[in-house]
Amino acid sequence: MRNEEDLNEAIERLKDFLNQEEKMRQERIEEIKRLIAEGKYDVPVEELVEKILKKLKERP
Repeated sequence: MRNEEDLNEAIERLKDFLNQEEKMRQERIEEIKRLIAEGKYDVPVEELVEKILKKLKERP
């Protein structure tokens, strides 16, 4: 029975961790949206090129 309790406790800790990560991710997204709306968010050109090239490589 103890193993089941340990497993359930570990699962709950993992759920809490994932929820915290999701909350931080959403906060970061909202911050970026706000900066974009204010015209204060600059994306490095290298990052844009890298993302475009990655997308092109993924296409069949």
